[in-house]
Amino acid sequence: MQGRWRALASFSAAAAALAVLPMAFLGTSINQVYIRQAASWHAATGGFSAQANQNLAGFFRLLFAAPVATVLQWACSVAPLAAVAVIARRCRPADLPFAGATVTALLVNPHDLVHGLSLLLIPAAIAVRHAGYVVALAGIPLSH
Repeated sequence: MQGRWRALASFSAAAAALAVLPMAFLGTSINQVYIRQAASWHAATGGFSAQANQNLAGFFRLLFAAPVATVLQWACSVAPLAAVAVIARRCRPADLPFAGATVTALLVNPHDLVHGLSLLLIPAAIAVRHAGYVVALAGIPLSH
């Protein structure tokens, strides 16, 4: 955390603002309503079945029953999280670790529907910036 206290303080202030500001428009009970609704999401994640999620949880729930799928989801979440930690420690500037963290967050997030995949534009832009070309799904370079 050396030299990163300012970033941590900024993040904390933004998180607090995001928790408090909606209450000015929606009333002070909005957080209680959200918690009550979230507590009723037993079989579904965020109101959607796990199979609808575009992440590791959805992938494994399509293949296996709940207990096995959950174990596999957690087990397979460790590798990308560890990879991001290694990349973050070894790589400067911070844009490559940020790209890896974005992809990892989408994989391990327990609630990620198809519209959330638009966040993949961020690591794609970073990859284009660093690699200088885009490879199509067939593996053909489009430009150099």
